[in-house]
Amino acid sequence: MADALVALNTIEHLAGEVFVPAEGPAGNPLSFEATHRALATKDGRAVAAVAYTYHDVRRLLRAVGHPDADDPVWDGTVLDRPTFCGGLETVLAHSARLTLAEWEEFLTDNDMPYGVVTDIAELPHDPYVREMGLITEVEHPSEGRIRVVSNPLEYSATPVYIRRHAELPGQSTDEVFGQLPDRS
Repeated sequence: MADALVALNTIEHLAGEVFVPAEGPAGNPLSFEATHRALATKDGRAVAAVAYTYHDVRRLLRAVGHPDADDPVWDGTVLDRPTFCGGLETVLAHSARLTLAEWEEFLTDNDMPYGVVTDIAELPHDPYVREMGLITEVEHPSEGRIRVVSNPLEYSATPVYIRRHAELPGQSTDEVFGQLPDRS
């Protein structure tokens, strides 16, 4: 899993560390901006939306019903980062005016990339997680029915599966100590 996380995150965040010797710090500076966070929704959920242009910011401002949407600054084509981030801050401050369903409909209708933020406690019940079998249920010999995280890798010739469950504390202590050389 660590391999997958490193691979996915360094694509965007290796930055100055791409070069040997390094020519700058690691990390995508845009990802560290205060505006790079999810939109809170009226029903207590969150959605991460991606705005790329002034036009996107204007549409988001309109979605939250903010009068700044009519500001001619959003007609520009040359992006000024402080102005762009200011518009996003306004959207973030008013995002809870819409429910998650309303945000999803708006973002889909406006062809803006987004993802629903899922609470970790909801993950085992998430439709996508269940459909893809990312968390499955198995029968444990002593604990009954349990959930396990599936291996994210799939191989056609060598399927990955759970061969055995985690042992109970002390379950194989005698066996392990029995394999050690006599220390007397």
